[in-house]
Amino acid sequence: MQRSFDISVMTPLGKFSGTLEFTAENTVVHGFLSFLGMKSQFEGEFINDNLAFFGAMKTPLGKIDYKAKATVFNDGIEGEGTTSLGVLSFSSYSGRRRKPKA
Repeated sequence: MQRSFDISVMTPLGKFSGTLEFTAENTVVHGFLSFLGMKSQFEGEFINDNLAFFGAMKTPLGKIDYKAKATVFNDGIEGEGTTSLGVLSFSSYSGRRRKPKA
């Protein structure tokens, strides 16, 4: 399975646009997270609709490791990541509410 999402990343410095893309084979996930002009590769696992991944983003401040968990829906993704700089949330539902599953 391959998925790609345009996301909004909410940080302590404000909201930024980005992209999250991944490929899942069985439960193994490989993908890319891009925002603020930076792109990082990640790996993790995808079980049911739950995605857990980790990676490191190269920034002007140096390398920042992150871990994230998200729920993948038919029409989007919502999640939260933890870094040494704090917690970041991300969603493909910026400005709109996710419709509950019928």
